[in-house]
Amino acid sequence: MNIIQKLPDDIIVYIYTIILKKYRLRDEKFIKHIDIEKYKFLEKCVV
Repeated sequence: MNIIQKLPDDIIVYIYTIILKKYRLRDEKFIKHIDIEKYKFLEKCVV
């Protein structure tokens, strides 16, 4: 994690949002995406 913190901000945003696809940037803060596979059982209920 320390290596990533030393990178420029635009590269950090690219890594977190595009490559990892686990975060989204909203109001200049990272928001973690929900792991859909973890809640796969809800797919039957939400139709």
